[in-house]
Amino acid sequence: MMFNEFGLIMVVVSDMAKSVAFYRDVLGLTLQFDSPDWSQFQVGHVQLGLHLEGPGLPVNSASGINFGFYVKSVEEALEALKAKGASPARISEEEFGTLAIIADPDGYGIQICQLKYGH
Repeated sequence: MMFNEFGLIMVVVSDMAKSVAFYRDVLGLTLQFDSPDWSQFQVGHVQLGLHLEGPGLPVNSASGINFGFYVKSVEEALEALKAKGASPARISEEEFGTLAIIADPDGYGIQICQLKYGH
């Protein structure tokens, strides 16, 4: 197969400074660089790019984009995130483990997942 791993996830944002602060300060992601129109974080082997909205590229948190992070403990992760101002929109027990969803400044859902059998 030609594709064997993700390289980049792009999220369209309405306020670059606010979004950079959330992803850097609340989620604790490593900022590679930022600019008024594009900012980028390193998340393992994948980059998370924030693109400022513009003509033909609107913020659309209802579009179905969702991404997530695996954690050892959802409870500990949520405590740390709450201390930084995030609040979970939903927490549920699923067949695969515990799932919490928080929202970024534009309303995009970010999954925090604790798998039952590790990852």
